[in-house]
Parts: sequence; C-alpha cells; structure tokens
Amino acid sequence: MLADRLRRSLLERSLQQGFVVPELMAVMALLVIVAMLAAPAFNEWLLRDRVDGFTRNLLNTFTFARNEALRLGARVDVCRDDGAAHCAKSTQPCGPSDAARADNWACGWLVVTEAQRDAGASSVRLLRLYSGSHALAATGVATALTFTPPAGQILGSFRTFEISPITSPSGVGRARLTRCIRLAIAGRPRLTEGPCGASR
Repeated sequence: MLADRLRRSLLERSLQQGFVVPELMAVMALLVIVAMLAAPAFNEWLLRDRVDGFTRNLLNTFTFARNEALRLGARVDVCRDDGAAHCAKSTQPCGPSDAARADNWACGWLVVTEAQRDAGASSVRLLRLYSGSHALAATGVATALTFTPPAGQILGSFRTFEISPITSPSGVGRARLTRCIRLAIAGRPRLTEGPCGASR
C-alpha cells in the first residue's frame, strides 16, 4: 500500500515537471535538422507543381482553341498577352528585364477569334484570357498560333513550347523540372517531361 502510494506520488510529480531544458534542446535540435533536410524537397515540390499547373493550362488552351475552330467553323488564334488583354506584337518581350524574350509566353496568353458583323467587317472576340507566371519561362514562338477550320489544323509547321523555372533549388537539375509541349500540324498537343531538345 505504501509502495503504491509512493509510486503514484512519483508519477504525479514527474508528470507535473514536464520536460527539462536538455530534453527540450534535444527535441528542438532534431526539429531543426528535419526542417533543414525537408526544405529543398519541399521547394522542389512547390516549383514542380507550379510548372505542371502552368503547362496544363497551356496544353488545355491549345486543345480548347482547336475545338473552338471546329465548333465555330472560324479561325481561332492563341497569342501572347501584352498586359492589356490584347495580342502582343512579335517583337514585344516578356519576362524579367534582364532575361526578357519575345518568344516567352510566361506573361500570359489569349484565345481570340474573328466575329463576323452584318456589314461583312470582322472584329476580334476574346474567348479566354490566361494569366502567366514570372517565376517561369515558357519559350515557344513569338507569333500567334492560328487554328483553322474545318479540321482545327495550325498554320505553319510543327511547334514546341518549353516550360521551365527561371531559378531552381540548389541540387535540383532544371531538366527534372522542365516540361515540353509539342504541337503537331494537325493541332493536337502532346506533353513530355524534360527539355524539348531531349530525344523521345
């Protein structure tokens, strides 16, 4: 009986005291080490997610534009955004000032079509507007892409768009975070991982 009371008393006292300073410091040190090890992987995951989201939007845009050319029986253009919801000129650069390029789609893009008016004149009608991401580079063509009826083909030749982060976490190769969209003359887009120059 006395032994039980003594054991209970010691247990209550140890529960009331909680952790001591050396134990707390050891736990804090372990948490810091785990955080330092996990941070690069977390940053890589966030960057990969941003690249993949941007790539999906661009891929879906090409599919949408092709389908709209078929549905409307009209020419549908996909062009870079000039920042004011108009098609950018082929010489207008996009991106950070030190690395701005005229073939960068990272500033966003538009899907437009020509709407016919009664008098025979036409006006440009905005179908969709997509915002970009200045943390990424999306190099492709400087000019607009045109999807034509009746089959939704694109004017011109085979096109590629390479999406990659401008900066990547240390120890992570840019190739692992790069995506490529290949657009055939038939207007169908295809997505691959890695740079567009890599053999597939």
